[in-house]
Amino acid sequence: MSNIARKSTPGTAGSRTTDSPQAARATRSALLLITADDSLWPQIGGSLASEHVLKQVDSIDELLSLVPAGQAAIVVWDARGEEAPAGALSRLQLHSARYAIVALADADAAPIWQSCVARGQITAFVPTPLDPAGLGEAVALAAADAGARAAIPDEASAATPRPGSARSKRSLLGAAAAVALLAVAAIAYFALNSSPPARVTALPALSPVSKTPAATAPVNAGGDAGATGGTDEKVFQLLESAEQAMRERHYIDPAAGSALALYHEVLIFDPNNGEARQGMQRLAEVLFARAESALDEHKLDVALQALETARSIDPGDTRLGALDARIASMRSEFGPAQIQAAIAAQEFDRADQLLDEAVRLKALSDAKAAPLREQVARLRKEATLDSLVRLVDARLQQDRLVEPRNDSATYYLDQVRRAGAGAAIVQPRAQELARRLHLHDTAAAPVPAPAAKAEPPYVDLIQTRLGQGKLLEPDNDNAFYYLGQLAAADPKNASLASLQAQVQTQIIARASGELDAGRLDNAKSLLRSAATLGASPEWNALNERIIATPRSTDTFGPIPEVDVAALKPVKPLSLQYPSDALAAGTQGWVDLAFVVTAEGKVGTITVIDSQPHRVFDRAAREALARTRYQPIVQNGRAIIVTSKIRVTFRLADQ
Repeated sequence: MSNIARKSTPGTAGSRTTDSPQAARATRSALLLITADDSLWPQIGGSLASEHVLKQVDSIDELLSLVPAGQAAIVVWDARGEEAPAGALSRLQLHSARYAIVALADADAAPIWQSCVARGQITAFVPTPLDPAGLGEAVALAAADAGARAAIPDEASAATPRPGSARSKRSLLGAAAAVALLAVAAIAYFALNSSPPARVTALPALSPVSKTPAATAPVNAGGDAGATGGTDEKVFQLLESAEQAMRERHYIDPAAGSALALYHEVLIFDPNNGEARQGMQRLAEVLFARAESALDEHKLDVALQALETARSIDPGDTRLGALDARIASMRSEFGPAQIQAAIAAQEFDRADQLLDEAVRLKALSDAKAAPLREQVARLRKEATLDSLVRLVDARLQQDRLVEPRNDSATYYLDQVRRAGAGAAIVQPRAQELARRLHLHDTAAAPVPAPAAKAEPPYVDLIQTRLGQGKLLEPDNDNAFYYLGQLAAADPKNASLASLQAQVQTQIIARASGELDAGRLDNAKSLLRSAATLGASPEWNALNERIIATPRSTDTFGPIPEVDVAALKPVKPLSLQYPSDALAAGTQGWVDLAFVVTAEGKVGTITVIDSQPHRVFDRAAREALARTRYQPIVQNGRAIIVTSKIRVTFRLADQ
């Protein structure tokens, strides 16, 4: 087995194996080699020149000056002796998000570079002295990675400022600081843990048994086996969404889908989650850089929002003093705006402090400060209650009902009552807690024989999520998701048509509200989701409003269907063979129709046919729901599409 560390690369949709080296050589790809070592150049150049178009530069500075930003390429980077590798890596990433980077460095630096591989910052790491086979394997992985990156429109690179500009320098400094922070965290991790660093390697072979599961499908079924528990899957999805929000620069807006909100949500489920805490630190670095840049440009409202949010993440950061001093010198310009920024960041103690200071310095009169104090008190109470409700919901989902005593659903529900929550908040959660406690008591009691496994109560789940306003979020726990599960499990259910109408009506109402608020893109996204539930007069009316809105030149029309081979998986299909079917030696298949959203997520899933009937339906649906695809791009923007797939379950020895 090769000793290189590498990032796994998704295969092509419709195939059962990863792309072969022969396919990669069909067209010679660009390879940028960064090294000033004359002895290293012959080793690398001689082995790769026949397969790639080589361009050798002595330094990153030379590459940035000669190669256009945003280009897709393989980059083989000799990082030995690099004084600031984190900053250098950040410069490469900012120059082009389409670079598939292979880092060469001394073997004793392996833990740091393996951490970069695990986080997707580089494609592979190869230790020196070079092993030709290991280098060839790493470059082959990078070629597949670069091909996948080239297929995605590189909006971030297109928006990257010219090297040398003031904005570019600030961006580079902020990004370098963020990557440096990750490097320090990786060093600390490996220094404090005696176990060897994790590697991304092939899965070991299964132990020989009489019926070895080998689930296959018309897509690449490699990759991890998926989360083993509901909480782990929830945390994984939240972290994945947070990273996507960071890439799309949705740092603190919108409130419900920003990187800040998503990392906070992870920490509710797992307060010690290292990835979320590091993500929050990266976010703080971005916000500090944004605050400094906005102050330079006298964009005071932007600066204050970024600064107060960064303060809420890291109140002990040494940069706060200097930034506060700059703001103090400008207090006469925007004293009340600073207070509002602290309130918006839910830094209520900070808002009280600023109010007291403004009154003391006579920047605000007592009469003007009074309504602000009332606003702070009211929002503090609402935020505390909202946080407690989230904790109740999280502990219910984690099945932590009574224990531990001060961190359970029972404990937080009591705190919700004490905070003065109304019956609309308390009653449904109290009923759910009672139901779960009853199930635990029932499970503990002896029974004469195991009962048949019942389908989940999708009708109740849909109605509950509608009442909570959880239409499309969070992933796999919202009314839209459970509606798709109900349609797949029981397409003749008497409540299905009524529930579809209710879900669509609420989504359209929310889309209308977004349009009224001037958030056209949000309205479009919601209307696309509503379109999957069928046509209606309300949908047509709102579509006409959107068409008539300035900046809107597109219509939705029917959702196009694409062949599954045209979909490129980012998170491939990963099947879990049902235990009953495995024990009985049963094989079969399931035909599914499904929706791929503009974000590449799998939406509504419908079972078309299956053989044997209903044996593998649930396993196939759950596997497909975890899959992620590259969005289909049409006319320069991602669109929603439908497709069909046959998922096959086979045993290896039959």
